Amino acid sequence: MKRRPARRPSPASSALRLSLLAAIGAGGCVEDQDPADAALPDAEQLDGSVDVAPDLAVDVGPDVAPPDMILPPPDMALPDGAPPPAPCEGAAPIMTPEGTPSGAVRCPDGAIDRVAAEVCEPRVDLPACPADAEGNEGGCAEDADCTDGPHGRCVQPPLGGGIAFCACRYGCATDSDCGEDEVCICAGVVDGSSRCVPAGCDTGADCDSGECGISSAYDGCDYSVRTACRAPDDLCRTDDECREMATGDTCEYTNGWGCQFQPVCGRPLTVDGAARTAAATPRGDWRTPARPALEALSAAERRALTRWWSQIGGLEHASVASFARTTMQLLALGAPADLLADTQAAAADEVRHARLAYGLASAYAGRPLGPAPLDLHDVGLELEKAAIVTALVDEGCVGETLGAAEAGFIAEAADPTVAEVGRGLVVDESRHAGLAWRTLKWLLADEALIPVAEAALARAADRLDEADYGDGPHLPAHGLPGPDARRALHRAAFADVVRPCAEALGLRAPA
Repeated sequence: MKRRPARRPSPASSALRLSLLAAIGAGGCVEDQDPADAALPDAEQLDGSVDVAPDLAVDVGPDVAPPDMILPPPDMALPDGAPPPAPCEGAAPIMTPEGTPSGAVRCPDGAIDRVAAEVCEPRVDLPACPADAEGNEGGCAEDADCTDGPHGRCVQPPLGGGIAFCACRYGCATDSDCGEDEVCICAGVVDGSSRCVPAGCDTGADCDSGECGISSAYDGCDYSVRTACRAPDDLCRTDDECREMATGDTCEYTNGWGCQFQPVCGRPLTVDGAARTAAATPRGDWRTPARPALEALSAAERRALTRWWSQIGGLEHASVASFARTTMQLLALGAPADLLADTQAAAADEVRHARLAYGLASAYAGRPLGPAPLDLHDVGLELEKAAIVTALVDEGCVGETLGAAEAGFIAEAADPTVAEVGRGLVVDESRHAGLAWRTLKWLLADEALIPVAEAALARAADRLDEADYGDGPHLPAHGLPGPDARRALHRAAFADVVRPCAEALGLRAPA
């Protein structure tokens, strides 16, 4: 990472920093703090409540669409009698970097299917491990160390964070290079590498629909890829479809094809390094009714706000599972009672946050929205201390701190309903971030975990530095930061809050 020039933290960042430093008993370590910057809102006045209307214009009754159908915003109603998606006809073949068929095709609507098993170059399109990285924590120093499969290379993944982090990655040339229930996806289909991926199907011949889809999503570190049969009643086929309907960022397969959001405000539930949330679906029991001002908003702005508040609602909803997992881990480690009690209370806060966010999403959409079932079938319970520390840094110390910073932005909204929600979130998310740093402090009594925490912080800094915030409108009056504003918000929070808190615990913070 490049070192950025010094600057004075904003009052909001200073207040959050003092709050978290106080939580870990290090409130006096900041020398350049202006006392006027330290005031946080009065928690007794900020209980997260909002002015609510007796009812919304759209009632939740028997005519609401079933939970397995995502409703688009008001001006995007599905055409009457629209047929289910047909098999991918008129598809264009996707070629490898060498100009040979990859076995995958791009359908006219943008969906990608696997139609054949081809032979391709076993590419691993990542830089080789640096010569000075011998003894690094990644477990390899040269290609000869990578023997768990064919075509192994010792490379430097895009998450080094200033440390020499190398790891083995394995390319593939054919399906026979892969394990049972895996297939080889050639370079050029997802990115410049070939890879073995979990396979729900080999080709369309394995599927009733005739389509074997390729699901891929980038989590900031790597791609999560697999194949799965498509069906006429899938909730989505393409990423663009999810973004247009304001129900997610990517169309991917978890326990069925559905829209998934990238992580935003709050504590993410991570599975294999990727944030996991539920798709948005029509339901009225997960919303606190709210009436933001809609009169001056265009249809496109309402779609963007529906998407933003559905994102927040989905992440807050998934945070309940994240805190539940943390509770069990703390029990297994013999944690103090106060950490367990506060973790349980935080999970209850997240239910309230999700309802507030889905209430706003419903208002902007003009119809009730809430979470679909959350896929937890592969959410494991890791009990190794190093893994627990890594997840705590990612989900709590960084995730909750950035969430508190985003809540501070929302609290400045011109719309009074949105601002009231934001002020409640500031208090709760700041408390949750403080809980994460307190928990980390307790765990770091085992000094062997200090390098683990430092490595997790470094990787988080690299992900933040390389994050793609996409495009979209900047609507601060309704709590939606545009890409540039959100990037600046996250970087300021990391520099002004995460880094000082890490240093207060004796950790080497990323520059």
